[in-house]
Amino acid sequence: MNTSYSQSNLRHNQILIWLCVLSFFSVLNEMVLNVSLPDIANDFNKSPASTSWVNTAFMLTFSIGTAVYGKLSDQLGIKRLLLFGIIINCFGSVIGFVGHSFFSLLIMARFIQGAGAAAFPALVMVVVARY
Repeated sequence: MNTSYSQSNLRHNQILIWLCVLSFFSVLNEMVLNVSLPDIANDFNKSPASTSWVNTAFMLTFSIGTAVYGKLSDQLGIKRLLLFGIIINCFGSVIGFVGHSFFSLLIMARFIQGAGAAAFPALVMVVVARY
């Protein structure tokens, strides 16, 4: 009986650690590009106003996505949505890496990354509230 409890407790701790890591990288992904915006503006020969769309695209889908993921967690399940968010975030990262020489692809990649990254903080809060 004690072994079963300790294994269950260990599993909950592992899940909590992974959820914290996902939340951390979600916020890091949100903020990390701010430092390089002046360099992006210089590389693409764009104004600061047009370069700000790189972060705006991410934040738009991130903010809308958190509400959507929270609502969908009741119907589709947390594990499935977390996996979906990770896949979408990775897909956006690959697009950003492959299309790094095209400004419009960079904005599209950040848009997709925001849609994937929105899953992490929303679903972590659902897990904390439920369990």
